[in-house]
Amino acid sequence: MLCFKCYTFGHTKLRCQQLTSTCGHCAQKHAIVENSPCTATALCPRCLTNLHSTSSRNCPVYQQEDAIQRIRVDKGISYPAARRIFETATGNKSFAGVTKDSKDKTTQTLESRLEQVIKKLVSKDRKINALEETLKTSPEANDSDVQTLVEFRLAITELHEELQRKDERIKSLENTLTGQATQKRCGF
Repeated sequence: MLCFKCYTFGHTKLRCQQLTSTCGHCAQKHAIVENSPCTATALCPRCLTNLHSTSSRNCPVYQQEDAIQRIRVDKGISYPAARRIFETATGNKSFAGVTKDSKDKTTQTLESRLEQVIKKLVSKDRKINALEETLKTSPEANDSDVQTLVEFRLAITELHEELQRKDERIKSLENTLTGQATQKRCGF
């Protein structure tokens, strides 16, 4: 599917969000008058080289889209799935693919850090429980020691609650982002 307003693939002129048309000859955004050819230097608006015309099948962007469409039709799969197969096979990554990888790595790093913090909290919680039991059974324990442990217990409980709120907020944001991505794919 090729848009004859912006000369990119994936939508038609009717759904194009670009306000002004891109010239199919020079790749500039200017008024296009019918039956009056553009006199500027030719430039492919898809790959931005002057090695071929807009309608050329030698355009690397056209060839890439053609290969993705062939995969899609041959395997009977969706366009995004075919694009992923193409990117894996060729090692090419779209901006969206690079961004997704970056997001995935960031999410993994944050999840790893969160797990480390939780492990530390659990470990400290166990130590406090052990100390609390020791103080309760020890005849040398005084009230200030017990009060300190109670304060630590409250602090750890507050940290647990804070972590749960942040985890819920992360899930809420991920659901929102997933919903927005779905809406964009569906054209809403």
